Amino acid sequence: MNLPMVLARAKYVKAIAYAKVKTDKVDSYRLAQPLRMDYIPEAHKISKENHMLRDALRGRLKIAQRHISITDSMWLLMAKYNCDSPSQLFRNIKISI
Repeated sequence: MNLPMVLARAKYVKAIAYAKVKTDKVDSYRLAQPLRMDYIPEAHKISKENHMLRDALRGRLKIAQRHISITDSMWLLMAKYNCDSPSQLFRNIKISI
């Protein structure tokens, strides 16, 4: 018997995770219905060539998100103290050690 195999993303298949009755028969039925209607998103294994690219892009995304967060924080501080530029924020601050 030659049946196609689909690798489902577990994160999106919540019907099994939240089921109260956990048997193979019930789980297979709960998977078969959305699979029949094409509701289960397939997962694909990433190639080794794309692994480094994906990791680099994830790192770049984290850096970009931090940059945006810091920039937003600076603009909020400037608005709070009614400043036109970041240099005005720190002009009158004296640090004593």
